[in-house]
Amino acid sequence: MTINGEVKAGDLFVFYGLLQPVSESFPHAIDLAGSGAFLGEARIRGDLYDVGGYPGMVAGDGLVSGTLYRIDDPVIVPEIDAFEDIIPGEEAESLYRREQHPVLNADGAPTGPSAWVYVFNKPLAEDPKIESGDWLKEGEPRYRKRKRTPLQWVVRCVFATLFALFAYVLLSLVIGIIFDNQLLTLVVGVGGALGVFLIALFGNARNDGHHSGPDASDMINMRMD
Repeated sequence: MTINGEVKAGDLFVFYGLLQPVSESFPHAIDLAGSGAFLGEARIRGDLYDVGGYPGMVAGDGLVSGTLYRIDDPVIVPEIDAFEDIIPGEEAESLYRREQHPVLNADGAPTGPSAWVYVFNKPLAEDPKIESGDWLKEGEPRYRKRKRTPLQWVVRCVFATLFALFAYVLLSLVIGIIFDNQLLTLVVGVGGALGVFLIALFGNARNDGHHSGPDASDMINMRMD
């Protein structure tokens, strides 16, 4: 079986996780729509696990649900591989590996073609299995942003204030040493502290261009729910 092999125009992929266009964490910075076409639902043989806020497929007897994609411009493949944390030339260190698997229908019968699939490349610990094989229906809802209670907002404000104070002190020291200008030090310190406060209070980036699990806000919410 070819691992991380050459992708040619017209090749198929089956995306079963965040690269599906309806995923809340879909990486819009990768121009999948402009480099190919999404062709509808598909299945592949394997077992699906929640490996920390994103799915990982491994060899198994189950059916994994995904979206079939035809690539027309392979120049985008390095971006997709990078999103899946594939390190060129270092297969053992990569989070996933790209393999070709038969495309199946909903009943598990082969449809004819094969497609590239990103297979999880690390040992499973106590990662929960996605029994349905459908990340969008069973896995992703666990990580949707929860509505915060007043107590959660208070906790978030406290942490945001602490981060802002730290940023103010640090920026004031650095600017004061470099420029020795009180007005500039005050403006930069206050501006930086305000920015840090707002980011810490309202920031909830779901995806930074790479696989990522639930952010700190989600983890606080999970513990307090």
